Amino acid sequence: MAYCEDEVTQKVKEVAKWKLNSTENFLESMLINRQDRIAAEFGNYYSIRADEKLLVFAIKNSNSLFLKEALRSSLIPAIMLNQPQMILTILEILHEGTKTELILNVLIYADFSRWKQTDIKTFIDYVSAIVDSSEQNLMYKCYNPVLTICLCCENLMKIGNAISFFKHESDNLSIEL
Repeated sequence: MAYCEDEVTQKVKEVAKWKLNSTENFLESMLINRQDRIAAEFGNYYSIRADEKLLVFAIKNSNSLFLKEALRSSLIPAIMLNQPQMILTILEILHEGTKTELILNVLIYADFSRWKQTDIKTFIDYVSAIVDSSEQNLMYKCYNPVLTICLCCENLMKIGNAISFFKHESDNLSIEL
């Protein structure tokens, strides 16, 4: 019997419809196996497991499609992005420089007015490092530099609009980008 992705996807969807009540996180299992679409589609069945731990897992596992749909549909409430531990996790991942576009996309749903000024300053410093024209320009490490620039500008605009203290710095960085 030959492997057919459509058949496998249909079988997984059938299992998802069972609304299993398990000690294991069905959504996380889907994300581990790169079934972002199914996890997003059936997320409401398993919303009890859609917590901060799942959000961190999806970010670290680069489940971008799931994150987009889960944040858009409020399966994972965007308010989780404003929790102190989540902010630290986001800033650590940004500092690593491995998932820049993903983090910047996720931050579209963040409410920067709820962030501490020190955390916002750390984020702005990171964007400033992207703009830096030295040899180690972080823009060259990004998968899609144009998208990164647009997302940086979007997030800087949100910061400037939310907190007037950072308006001037955000505007200047956006211009440099």
